Amino acid sequence: MIEICDECLPTDVECESSSRPRKVTGLTLPAFSKTACEKEIEPKIQEIIDILKLLLEQKTHLGLEETSVHNGPYNSQRLLATSIVEESDVYGREDDKEKIIDLLLSNDDSGNKVQVIPIVGMGGIGKTTLAGLVYNNDRVSKSFDVKAWVTVSDYFDTLRLTKTILLNMVGSQAHDNKDLNQLQEAMKKALEGRKFFFVLDDVWNKNYNSWCDFMRAFETGARGSKLIVTTRDENIASMVAPNVLPHQLGAISDEECRKLLAKHVFCNGSSSAYPNMEVISGKIVERCKGLPLAVISLAGLLRAQPNPKEWERILHADIWEMQNNDDVKILPSLWLSYHYLPPHLKRCFAYCSLFPHDYVFRKEELILLWRAENLLAIQKGRRPEEVGENRFNDLQNFVLVGMSTTQIHSKAKLVTCF
Repeated sequence: MIEICDECLPTDVECESSSRPRKVTGLTLPAFSKTACEKEIEPKIQEIIDILKLLLEQKTHLGLEETSVHNGPYNSQRLLATSIVEESDVYGREDDKEKIIDLLLSNDDSGNKVQVIPIVGMGGIGKTTLAGLVYNNDRVSKSFDVKAWVTVSDYFDTLRLTKTILLNMVGSQAHDNKDLNQLQEAMKKALEGRKFFFVLDDVWNKNYNSWCDFMRAFETGARGSKLIVTTRDENIASMVAPNVLPHQLGAISDEECRKLLAKHVFCNGSSSAYPNMEVISGKIVERCKGLPLAVISLAGLLRAQPNPKEWERILHADIWEMQNNDDVKILPSLWLSYHYLPPHLKRCFAYCSLFPHDYVFRKEELILLWRAENLLAIQKGRRPEEVGENRFNDLQNFVLVGMSTTQIHSKAKLVTCF
């Protein structure tokens, strides 16, 4: 439409000036000479109208609904994110784990039936990992009648959160119910007299009323019930637990970072057989500033560039200067991982940006979408699905996508982009 607008602007030869404008579907255009412009413009406008009609038909066939990012649950199709953590892959969090477990197993003297325990820390510090460690701890599991894990992220949708927790407890009975009041009544009934433990991971909501609406469903739970909330924002921690000191999660030591890097890069988790690379990797680890996610993402990159010269180049990359810029919210290590991707993988990864933050989807569906967008070049003797599988595995090796297993779909292979 903008191109058509430009063509319709009056010129000395083709168009006559007019003080009276014409209105065209939200656009105000100057009147133009019918003989000079109409024959050329009409087919273009008709083509746009035909395309819009086709899109409208496709919307109906696909079952798409109009919504607003601000007023509706734009990410309502997200599933329960992973709580599975391999404890042997976690370094430097033993003290933090024991402190949280002690809080979970202790009696709350505040008089509240439900005690909220906030875990606060910057992105990539390991809040989700720590919550996963305590969530799967045997002592914790035996101390509660029911537990559930929900990834919240940007949009705090009380209906979705309530439904997700309820699905863990009563199964598919709550799947099609879209009435919040009915869901909360069902939740109250399911929790009556039961001691529960829920994790709300990655909370960004600052609306106190929304939080109160969500918490009403837990009134019937037994005393001693606990709720862990992970967040980057100390103000959110104060809102959800005003009388509780949040657990501040700090960086891990350089020594623990070196162990973590060695486990993911070197054979048998030891760098002693590679003395030259051991020195360089130690310097690279210092760049990570104790962030486990930064270490793991770099491990994938270093594994794909197994020679000292490339490691030196990574160590001295200009991208590390981003750490000094408070306006940049992306870890330099993730930037480096993307920078070193070959073009065909960059295109596949860039496609994932179409999905909301923390979106979880099936790997097979992602590969089909890549194929539909012609992102999987045909290779002789190989099916597109095989090519897509390799592309996904490569992105996973660079730690740019991760596997996730949900409690609702325990056998489904689900993925999420970092």
